[in-house]
Amino acid sequence: MKPSAYRKWSTQDRGQAEALLEYEASLCPGCGMPRHAAWDPRSMGGWVADAHPCEACEIRDQKAKEDGNEKPHVFVTVRPAQDAATPAS
Repeated sequence: MKPSAYRKWSTQDRGQAEALLEYEASLCPGCGMPRHAAWDPRSMGGWVADAHPCEACEIRDQKAKEDGNEKPHVFVTVRPAQDAATPAS
C-alpha cells in the first residue's frame, strides 16, 4: 500500500490496521497459532492436528499437473464452478 493511501485513513482505522499487523506477526507462520504458546517446548503434546481436505486445492493441483504447469512462476487459480462460463481474467 502506498503511504499516501494509508495517511487518508482515519486514526482509528490506522490503529486497527497496525494492531492487526502486530497480531499477525505474533502468530506462527506455519500453523497460525500464537508463537508464545506454539513455540514453547513445554507445550509439547498439547496440540492436536486435524486434516481438512480442500477440494478446490485438489482441482488446482490436478490442473497444474495436467498442463505441465508445475513451475514456481506459474500460478493456477481456483474459482467457483458456476463462474466457469465466464473466462478467467
